[in-house]
Amino acid sequence: QIHARAGIIINTGEDNYLTTADAVSGAHTVTVSQLLNAFFAQAAGLADLAKLKPGPKTQSIYESVFEAMAEKDPATAAALALALDHGPNRDAALKGVMTAWNKSDAKGLLDWAKGIADSNQDVFQNALMTVVNSWDNPKLAAQYLDVVTDPTVRSQAMITLTHNFEFSSQDPADTLAWLTQVATGNDYLNNIKSLIGFYAQRDPAEAAKLFPDVTGVYRARATVLASLATTWG
Repeated sequence: QIHARAGIIINTGEDNYLTTADAVSGAHTVTVSQLLNAFFAQAAGLADLAKLKPGPKTQSIYESVFEAMAEKDPATAAALALALDHGPNRDAALKGVMTAWNKSDAKGLLDWAKGIADSNQDVFQNALMTVVNSWDNPKLAAQYLDVVTDPTVRSQAMITLTHNFEFSSQDPADTLAWLTQVATGNDYLNNIKSLIGFYAQRDPAEAAKLFPDVTGVYRARATVLASLATTWG
């Protein structure tokens, strides 16, 4: 009655309607339908999302629901997911948000995650690995690597990016230069071995040409030689 007296249009097919209309500007036209949906769902005995029994099925529901929300409004979906109680359901909701947001705007996802990294480092690291493991934006992900505080996650990200850079740029020398800037110690050694070994499987002679550009102590160069020798052998 309030809507009718105010002259507000009531759209009942909101799922289809909001695929062609702006979700924010059109939200007031689907409010009644949403309330009716909730009323009939409860009358039918469906439980509220927050009241579902914990377990893999519930986590899958959280992931699907928040992924769908993030496809339309990732920032709002992320804020809602972040506000959930810590636990598997929250993790699943954030995973859904990151999956959808990465597809539409990977930089937007990483910027959001970086903004909360001080208090939610785990969320940032998961966001970064979502982008890294998608193999779509390796150079973008590399720009946010310095925000990672967990050495294991940082090392894992570098190894994946090392392989990905080789595929995307077709120039392993670029990746080698990048590793020289961001990696030290065992991270540098492991990634150099991974890069040279990976590239040597395709073209060992070309991989050998990278050897003079390997910086550091003799141990690093020995690692490269061992990798090449194993592949050529």
